[in-house]
Amino acid sequence: MNSRFRFLGLVALLLLIAWTGTISVSAKRAAKYVGSEDCAVCHEDTHPEIIKAHAKTLHSQAMFDVEKNPKSIVATFTPDAPIKKSDIKYVLGSGKVYQNYLDKNFKVLPAKWLVKEKKWVKQQPVDGLTQCVGCHVTNFDPAIKKWTELGVGCEACHGPGAVHADSQDPKDIINPKNLNQKRLNMVCGQCHAVGTDPSGKYAYSPTFVPGDDLSKHFKLTDAGPGAANSQYNTFLESKHEAGGQKCTSCHEPHGVNAKGPKQLRSSVNDLCLACHTMKLGDTDAVKDLKSHAPNAAPDATCASCHMEGNSHAFKKASSN
Repeated sequence: MNSRFRFLGLVALLLLIAWTGTISVSAKRAAKYVGSEDCAVCHEDTHPEIIKAHAKTLHSQAMFDVEKNPKSIVATFTPDAPIKKSDIKYVLGSGKVYQNYLDKNFKVLPAKWLVKEKKWVKQQPVDGLTQCVGCHVTNFDPAIKKWTELGVGCEACHGPGAVHADSQDPKDIINPKNLNQKRLNMVCGQCHAVGTDPSGKYAYSPTFVPGDDLSKHFKLTDAGPGAANSQYNTFLESKHEAGGQKCTSCHEPHGVNAKGPKQLRSSVNDLCLACHTMKLGDTDAVKDLKSHAPNAAPDATCASCHMEGNSHAFKKASSN
């Protein structure tokens, strides 16, 4: 009899959850997120270069609350501006390339600011909660509209840090460099990819934790040529991925001594020629760029031909 009541009670609970939707979509783990400021309490002493460098990256500046950081808005507002400054509650982006803006209801406002061009362009007014915010904050729960911190903080890549903060044992936190190639790349792919969560509602995964198999939390979709945030989609098509390369082979995740906002470990050409001066499989060795691409523009890099549209498939150029 008791077993029957327990079974009926479980069924009733599941029905209640399905009806109310009150169980958080981002019920990731029992472990607690603490925020990057707590991480810095110790790591400012043990890894000061990482703390200082990360604070200057696009990741850490991915989203701002205008009330707390009014200077985060870099756009110019004239009387004919397509949106009102007073409507902005949140800023997406540091303002080095472009910025999008959200209102108090997390709706993306219908124009974005191009920084270098100093002009407005149209922006599709999508729902920021389902399409954007999850990759601009750390540990976002869209069901209750809460996050641990604005920006891509330590735990976005290392996972929840409360246990590690208490024990100070390296085994109690995910260190991406200790993950295998595919799982490490998935840490980056959780946001640098085009697709949806399994429900199809979110353009990011509310449930992925670093170290997980991303394919169980996120379904890739056809990004199309030049699609934004499609680095992971195209990288999976590449010989680099098949050959065991990691995102961190070229990118410095914390930004320490990185080259430019894309956090490259070295210049584009130096990164490529570090490997491609030797024959790799059916890819011929490159003696130098002048002989390899004699018709290329003087300021061209390897990426100019092999990363068209920011594709990370690294395909052969159509012509030199």
